[in-house]
Amino acid sequence: MKSEKIIYLTIITFAVILPVKFYFYFFIAALLLILNKDFRAFKFVRSKSFIFLLVLLLLIHPLLGGEKNISILGIKYSCDSFITGLQMIMRAAVIIPSVKLLFGNLHGSNVNNFWNKFGLTYFDSTFNMSKNLMPNLKDTTNNYFGGMSLNEKKQFLLNPIEFIARFLAVLLTTQNTADKNNYMKESS
Repeated sequence: MKSEKIIYLTIITFAVILPVKFYFYFFIAALLLILNKDFRAFKFVRSKSFIFLLVLLLLIHPLLGGEKNISILGIKYSCDSFITGLQMIMRAAVIIPSVKLLFGNLHGSNVNNFWNKFGLTYFDSTFNMSKNLMPNLKDTTNNYFGGMSLNEKKQFLLNPIEFIARFLAVLLTTQNTADKNNYMKESS
């Protein structure tokens, strides 16, 4: 079990620091190793966010960035930008499942023991409270950004620091205190 974690940490490290000219060979080996361990680690490939990343890096980025040196159906693309996007996707396809496999089997007691060594004795209760507050924070964020006028969106571009400060104030003031109080009663 410990040797598997070392292997996944090595894969993540190589995926981040390995030079581009060697990356294709590493990608194939890492992909086969991860597929051998757990095929379900690649479930993220079907997510909307990963598909958006594919479209962004393989279609839009070559259209807008770099020197246009290839033409497909009369539309000029940058081959260098396409290759760079492909390399980024290959890195993501190795790093994401490696992190899932590395941290997927952690037990709560192991995490608590780790944080207890650093003096964080109430990590588990803090973590559970943050998990309970997450749906409220998500709703608040969606309401805040969904209710913004066009003028407010322009102000965000002109003064992002003030916008972030206002957004944090909204997050801090609209927390559901009933859920927080109920959790505190349960944990004591």
